[in-house]
Amino acid sequence: MGSVLDARSAPSGHDHGSDRSTADALAADTSSESQLPDNRKHWPISPEALPQGLPLRDWFVERVHPLHYGAVPIVLVHRSGARAQVDALRFRTDRMGEPSSGIQGIAQTKMFRLFLANGGNGAQPTRESSGLAVMFLAEVLKRIESRAPGCVDVTSLLSFEERQIRFPRAKFRII
Repeated sequence: MGSVLDARSAPSGHDHGSDRSTADALAADTSSESQLPDNRKHWPISPEALPQGLPLRDWFVERVHPLHYGAVPIVLVHRSGARAQVDALRFRTDRMGEPSSGIQGIAQTKMFRLFLANGGNGAQPTRESSGLAVMFLAEVLKRIESRAPGCVDVTSLLSFEERQIRFPRAKFRII
């Protein structure tokens, strides 16, 4: 579990040009079968694949939580100390394998749709910096997914629509 990342300990002069190499290095570190976590159920969304302190532009991964109402919540912390919750839900496809219609989220990968859980029920505007962090998180996940195809089991995750139907009154925020 580790301690909560202190935003003051995050590098103040983070070079955005290094973001691509960070994503590539993370993907390379998790590419071999022997390095995959024993519990692959939500791989690549796990504390092993997204370690505490992983930089995502001006944000950093604080913690990857266990399954919560059909999603995997990922808490990010901004260098200013602001926190944000990203919910990773299953990317739903139709019978032909085409993306289903419905709520798209801020970003997506082949397996996941990423939503900012800010309590606004889709009506609250997303701050640019947090939206960019979610998009960069999706790029990191895409690189990890591409290095180990077939290792992702998303059967316990719900799509956005399934989650709304199954848990209509749930409080999804954990922060």
